[in-house]
Amino acid sequence: QPQTLETLPATLEHLDLSGNPWTCSPSLSWLYPWSLGLSHSLRDQLDQVHCNVINSHQVSPLLQVMQYYTTKVNPFCPEKCVCYFYHFATRVEMAASFTVLVNCSRQGLTTFPTLPPHTTMLDLSHNNLDHHSYSSLDLAQQHYGEVSGLLLSHNQLPAIHTKLTKMRLQRVF
Repeated sequence: QPQTLETLPATLEHLDLSGNPWTCSPSLSWLYPWSLGLSHSLRDQLDQVHCNVINSHQVSPLLQVMQYYTTKVNPFCPEKCVCYFYHFATRVEMAASFTVLVNCSRQGLTTFPTLPPHTTMLDLSHNNLDHHSYSSLDLAQQHYGEVSGLLLSHNQLPAIHTKLTKMRLQRVF
C-alpha cells in the first residue's frame, strides 16, 4: 500500500523487498514516482526487485516496469479500460521492449478508443459498437498499427469494415 511505504522514516538505509511474488501490475505504478524521492542506496536496492509479467513466465525489474507504466502506458490508456503489459523485456543499454494488452470489455463503448503505442491485443467484446463506430476510427492516429489480436464479439457490428482488413490481425474474435 502506498500509505505504508510513504510513512517509512527518511533515515531508512536498507529495504529488502526481493524474493516476494510481485506482479507487474499497473496498480503498482505509484512505486516509480515514490521511488524518485528515495536515497540512491534505497533505489539501488529496489532496482534488484523483480516482478512477474501478467499471464506470462517473464520476470522483469519492478521499478523499470513501473516507470514504463507511468510514462508510456497509463497516460494513454483509454478511460474505462485496463492496460497492462502483454510482453516486457529488458535489454542491456537499450530501451525495454514491450507490447500492451488493452481490455475494454463490457464498458458500453460506442466508438473505437485511442490506444497506447505498442498495443498488440485489444478486447472490445460486449460493448455497443455498431457500423457507425467505424466512421471515426483512424488506424494510424489511434495506434492500431501493431494490433494483431482483436476481440469484437457481442457488439452490434453487422460486418467487418474494410478498415479492419488493413490491420495486421492474426486473430479476430
